[in-house]
Amino acid sequence: MELASIYTQIWDRLTAAATEPSDAARVLALASRNPDGVQVRMLVLRECHRESALLRLYSDRRAPKVAQLQADPRVSVLLYEEGRQLRLQARARVHLAGPVFDQCWARCSLSARRAYMAASAPGSPLGAPGSALPNGLDTRAPSLDQSESGRINFAVIELDVQQIDYLHLDPHGHRRAQFQIDNERAVKSVWCVP
Repeated sequence: MELASIYTQIWDRLTAAATEPSDAARVLALASRNPDGVQVRMLVLRECHRESALLRLYSDRRAPKVAQLQADPRVSVLLYEEGRQLRLQARARVHLAGPVFDQCWARCSLSARRAYMAASAPGSPLGAPGSALPNGLDTRAPSLDQSESGRINFAVIELDVQQIDYLHLDPHGHRRAQFQIDNERAVKSVWCVP
């Protein structure tokens, strides 16, 4: 298989994951630095823009990861499925307002907006199991008007992908390739020892 073909397949796979809600690859592991070391969490891939090597994820702006990404935008993303591992190195950009923020909020379904309506920040302690959502919203989506209360807690995380490490595990011989993406979006590819 050619390196260019693998690169195309990677972006085809990411695009499919971003557009199909039931796709298992839609949930990615995102690692970032914090003052105590490294944090890894799962996030949903919302958009994939192949031409600009850009991925979009959403978060509650009160989550610690948002401040961590603002302080140090270097991140790693991990995806594994069917004997293939993708590791992406990227720089994160957080949008808390502006055109990208507005477009993404407008595309959010009412049930997705519900996640940003909790009274407390993610990770806040509760006295009993619960969600901190307004009464009645645990079991139903909010109305459009109700959902607007979550807008203040919404954040868009853009990942500017700079490197992709592809590993294909195969009993007949593993294969590994790396793709460096420069600021002009030119790609330098190389085969590597698995």
